[in-house]
Amino acid sequence: MLLFNRIEDFQGADSLARDISAVAFDLDTDVLEQAPHSHRKAQLLYTTKGVVTVHAAHGLWVAPPNCAVWVPGGVTHSSSGVGKLEIRCLFIEPASAPDMPADCCIISVPPLLREMFARFEKMPPLYPLGASRENRFIQVMVDELTHARREPLYLPMPKVLRLRKLADLIALDPSLRSTIEDWSERIGASPRTLTRRFKEETGLSFGKWRRQLQLSLALQWLAEGQSVTNIAIDLGYENTSAFITMFKQALGQTPARYFAD
Repeated sequence: MLLFNRIEDFQGADSLARDISAVAFDLDTDVLEQAPHSHRKAQLLYTTKGVVTVHAAHGLWVAPPNCAVWVPGGVTHSSSGVGKLEIRCLFIEPASAPDMPADCCIISVPPLLREMFARFEKMPPLYPLGASRENRFIQVMVDELTHARREPLYLPMPKVLRLRKLADLIALDPSLRSTIEDWSERIGASPRTLTRRFKEETGLSFGKWRRQLQLSLALQWLAEGQSVTNIAIDLGYENTSAFITMFKQALGQTPARYFAD
């Protein structure tokens, strides 16, 4: 396990007198963990290899390759990752991207944005301002980012203690096929109460929340190189086809195709 704490790099990018600044790093490690922190600027955490997960108070966001996590300025969060990681962090002055979401989210990074990010990395940190070519390019890049597709890779976590414990229990062993009645008895609430409170806390039905958890875990395990068959078993699916169907319904592609792209 690697504890990641590039405070100097991040502080420099966060305080640089430019609308956008960047930090890039490649890591070859089994597990990456970063302690809770926040930035003054908004942060876009983008990975070209590996899977990165951002944890905040109200949930977690999973970014597979060619997706990015958007973290607004001032939001306390931690990060973790698996596999060989190629990470690019953009720090964005909030006033320069007023139409970006006020909450964390996952953003798809299509080929055009990938190329723009790669070009931005080669620009000097203190690029010319005003009507310069560099500054105009950055404005276009922010506009493309603002209109990029959002991906449904968010797992909201309940705040009420007994529901949070329930969520943690399911996450520890997602292969369990316990019904809503089984879980209700375990936490001392009626199925109707559990269903209602879980929806109030997370915005998702209990069944949809479990599918989001399965999807989040599947992305992380796929990045580790685990087989689709083993993942299907570990998530409690009766067969591999059922898992592939769930994955394709959520992300539009099979697991193999999703990571191949």
